[in-house]
Amino acid sequence: MYRPGQQKLTPVMEQYRDAKEAFPDAILFFRLGDFYEMFNDDAVVASEALSLTLTSRNKGSEDPVPMAGVPYHSAHGYLSKLLAAGHKVAICEQMGDPKQIKGLVPRQVVRVLTPGLLTDDGQLEAKQNNYLCAIDDAGHHDGRYGFALLDLSTGELRAAVIEGGALVLAEVARADPSEALLPGDLGALRASVAMASPRTPLREDEPLDDEAVRPMLDEGVASPLYDEATAHHDPLALRAAARALRFAGHNLPMAVLPVRRITPHTPDACMRIDEAAQAHLELVRGAGGTKQGSLLDVIDLTVTAAGGRRLRRQLLSPLLDVAAIRRRLDAVELFVSQPRVRDDLRAILKRVGDIERL
Repeated sequence: MYRPGQQKLTPVMEQYRDAKEAFPDAILFFRLGDFYEMFNDDAVVASEALSLTLTSRNKGSEDPVPMAGVPYHSAHGYLSKLLAAGHKVAICEQMGDPKQIKGLVPRQVVRVLTPGLLTDDGQLEAKQNNYLCAIDDAGHHDGRYGFALLDLSTGELRAAVIEGGALVLAEVARADPSEALLPGDLGALRASVAMASPRTPLREDEPLDDEAVRPMLDEGVASPLYDEATAHHDPLALRAAARALRFAGHNLPMAVLPVRRITPHTPDACMRIDEAAQAHLELVRGAGGTKQGSLLDVIDLTVTAAGGRRLRRQLLSPLLDVAAIRRRLDAVELFVSQPRVRDDLRAILKRVGDIERL
């Protein structure tokens, strides 16, 4: 960023400054010809995370600017590494062919990649949901929390009101989100969430006015949500959903979010299994912290990605309702007793793509 005493910025660096000021908490990939360049603190952070050579712009000046870059045609691998480390990355593209434009090429941030908003199959685990979690207490501090989970890769948005911080932590641990949004005044809960889900990057979310909830739920999505959602959801749950959609819309300014409904999230229908119990039982992660060696690794014989995601959710959310348990056992019995039907169905399912993410 330009400061008094520095040399006057060139037009290109003015473009960089404007883009960076719009997304100050993201590493800015700034397209210059065949490279994405990073400057100042972004260059320092990226050079360390990606093992890049750190150079400088204006080397002969008294105040050189740190610089690092990656070829645009091989940027995917570098982006994946930064996202895996919990960073946000803003992509600033050239909005036109430099060969056809006289003078300065216009540039614009077209998307911001964050761990909780990924939709690229190459950056996602096929058999695991990629949740962005949003928590809201409307500033009341009465022990009631709005809780929302958004999986942009499938268009799923779920919301609920949860009573008590301990139950919120259990739901965060169960969802294992790739990113979580918390209001800045939830200091104690923030620290607890960091302990309950240590792999999740936490973002401090800006305040949300009540008047802004409806626009967040109706604008920039595949289908307006507010009118139908108010019949099935508490206003606090809708505030959390609005937070998730606001974050997604801000970081994907040119996209229509593929969300058509807000599904009730019903944690009371399932047994709660906290992070400690999950780890002790090795339900979805083995001793090494990966799927290998876990119970899920042993029993997951699903042939579709959507089926694998469903099995993982069910393993972390054991049913409590006896009638629902019996219906599930009846379904299992059917396929155990009818192996030919089971084999025919598996053969058909193998030909089915990932419908949720397509």
